[in-house]
Amino acid sequence: MGSLIFKRYIKKDVVYSEWETTAYNGRIMDSLYVRITFYNPRNAISVLPIKEKDSVLDMLSKLFLNTKYLRKNILESAFHNPNLIVHTMGMLFSAARIEYSNGEFWMYREAFTKSVINAIKAFDVQKNNLLKKFDCESLDYFEAAKWRNEEDLTRDAMAVFKSFAESSNKGPSFLEHRYLLEDVPMGLCLFSSIGKVMDVDTSIADSIITLTGALLNRDFHIKGRSIQYLLNKEDIKEVDIVRVIETGDI
Repeated sequence: MGSLIFKRYIKKDVVYSEWETTAYNGRIMDSLYVRITFYNPRNAISVLPIKEKDSVLDMLSKLFLNTKYLRKNILESAFHNPNLIVHTMGMLFSAARIEYSNGEFWMYREAFTKSVINAIKAFDVQKNNLLKKFDCESLDYFEAAKWRNEEDLTRDAMAVFKSFAESSNKGPSFLEHRYLLEDVPMGLCLFSSIGKVMDVDTSIADSIITLTGALLNRDFHIKGRSIQYLLNKEDIKEVDIVRVIETGDI
């Protein structure tokens, strides 16, 4: 929902669009090279204001062949972003392994055992309960990952995830990493703050925020992104959130 930050500071008539992931999956290798592992077959966007969605989709679909799909609004895109779930849980539950391994850690191959997958599914329940409050589509994390990453949608979602894991890059090799420093304060803290406004249980996200802060010796609950920060207003109600994600009227 970073569009709302641009909206506040750029005093011009601008239409914004948010992807929930990138068109290409890749990593910066050094100052000269980026390693591209694959092109995501499908990628959904949201548009602010939503009245411009058809014209924006028409333009972006000509630039990126995988961008032919719309989410309802920027809130739905934000909460379907996969990173606030797998980056944060994968790092948190592997903290000791990351610090012990001296750089020989492969998160997607190692971190997502049966028990961690159980935690992801429990998070999905809370995420979808919040999305339902805004009449947004409920999605299972692994089904959503299959939809983004796999051409053949008849394949089993967990098989697709394991295939993705095998092709993934090594790392992270330290905890002070964007997987935590970005996705906890920008993703989970925003999710938690909206949950409080809507009176929806976000206890799993809250726990990850607290424990990650303890690992990194910082208080993400205080410094993280919140809906109050995005709207520059302390007393937020559901109607305020709905108005803003539809029109951008801050």
